[in-house]
Amino acid sequence: MTIVGKPGNSAGGIRFISGRGLVLDQVWIKGFDVGILFRPNTAAAGGVPSQLHISNSVIAESISPTSGNIFIANIGAVSVAATLDRVTVRNGTHGVEVYGHLGTGQIDVEVNESVSAAHTGGGYIADSAAGQAHVNLKVTNSVAHNNASFGALATGAQAFMIVSRSSLARNGVGLAQQSGSTVATYTNNDINFNDGGNNTSGTITNIPQK
Repeated sequence: MTIVGKPGNSAGGIRFISGRGLVLDQVWIKGFDVGILFRPNTAAAGGVPSQLHISNSVIAESISPTSGNIFIANIGAVSVAATLDRVTVRNGTHGVEVYGHLGTGQIDVEVNESVSAAHTGGGYIADSAAGQAHVNLKVTNSVAHNNASFGALATGAQAFMIVSRSSLARNGVGLAQQSGSTVATYTNNDINFNDGGNNTSGTITNIPQK
């Protein structure tokens, strides 16, 4: 399935605001304000997290000056569980943005074998402050390339990121920790050729594999 935005159309390609979950496979979305906006405001039946699963898809050329090609958030105490597998995001402001400032429920996102490239901001972002949603973003076997600001960034006291077996190259900064967040690696990444030799910034915690 292909969804293409028209010039001047700032609506999201796909917007999810309530329900049990959203599953997408082999989807191409480009040219919208936000490619996929997943921001549930009502808890799923049975108290389980609202689920997002995207695979074998391309999300590109989103035009919002602040949001990601894929923007994942929650409202209130709603919890979210998301997986992105073999997904390419490119040519927008941010690639995959996990944003905890709108809620208090936990947001867990796993990215595997995916590519985030050619953004004016960051490739993978986990962003949440104290008293807001607990955000966990895990990036495995993936690529962040040619993103102007960051390959991968966690910012805020409630943002937690683990990057494993991934390549972060030709970004403004490869891997970054800011504002009380936690960024960890298993020391098995390829983080090289970032602008000015800025391969990492902030405190990067090395943890053993289990």
